[in-house]
Amino acid sequence: MPIDAGVLRVYQARLAPDAPEPRAVDHVAVRWVDAAEATSLDWVDADRAVLADLLRLVDGT
Repeated sequence: MPIDAGVLRVYQARLAPDAPEPRAVDHVAVRWVDAAEATSLDWVDADRAVLADLLRLVDGT
């Protein structure tokens, strides 16, 4: 997705049943949220700009 700073690469993936839970590497924390909670998070402007696109991706529309 093009953004002011360049390109934001987004990958859709599914966690394998026997895989460990993801862990934060580049950030302080990582957690699962649903679409309703995602819209209430305190996103940085660049991420908020593509939030609707991301929600469509996970919704499959």
